[in-house]
Amino acid sequence: MEAPLHDFVTEARTILEDLRQTLHFLMDLPQDDHRKPDAINSLFRHAHSLKGLSALLDLEGISGLSLGLEQLLGEVRLGRIPFSGEVCSLIGRGGRILDDMVRSASQGRGDGLPEGQSLVRDLEDLRKEHLQEGPADLSLLIDVPDAVIQGLSEYEESRFRENALKKIPLFFVACCFPLETFDTGLRKLASSIREIGELLTTMPDTPEDEGARIGFSLYFACGEGEERVREKLGDHGKGLGRIPFRKG
Repeated sequence: MEAPLHDFVTEARTILEDLRQTLHFLMDLPQDDHRKPDAINSLFRHAHSLKGLSALLDLEGISGLSLGLEQLLGEVRLGRIPFSGEVCSLIGRGGRILDDMVRSASQGRGDGLPEGQSLVRDLEDLRKEHLQEGPADLSLLIDVPDAVIQGLSEYEESRFRENALKKIPLFFVACCFPLETFDTGLRKLASSIREIGELLTTMPDTPEDEGARIGFSLYFACGEGEERVREKLGDHGKGLGRIPFRKG
């Protein structure tokens, strides 16, 4: 086996094992567990990585199926397709077929398995079946400044929208850190938030006090009570605020 193909096979097997483990983790999570979006993002990244690696070696069967999985998971992560049993089944099937494709390629038999082509069609059929009308305007669901909504990525906006539609409490915490240590402090605060909820976005802010400091506002969804949230945030709890839902 040539070195580039050997390296690809090694990396592909690692990616597919990570994909399997992430899928099993997701299947065991409760429906509204705050860790679910990050796990779905991991699946998306695994498919994206395998697509890119296989394309470099012109392994069209593997790259085509990986692209199909990536596109499906892209719709799932944006809330356009629910993460259902059917989706789980298709992803699991995709992982098994990709395993076979990688094995076939490693043995010099190519990666063009008919099972892969069949699954690509099934993935596309599912995506078409779940095409929905445009999403609800986020500004009609929650009361936040327009500048916040305009600063969101498509994915971040979809996560705000899903949590708002489910009436999961939304919060923000304003904080500031010294310039020389802000990265460490920000990571620690974000980690604390992720232990109890879903971090939706982090935006730069202007600190109230003067000096060499940098400010941020972190927006998150959390089903815990406000007192518990303040306790988890520690000294940053004084900067906590609640995002109201719009009525109607």
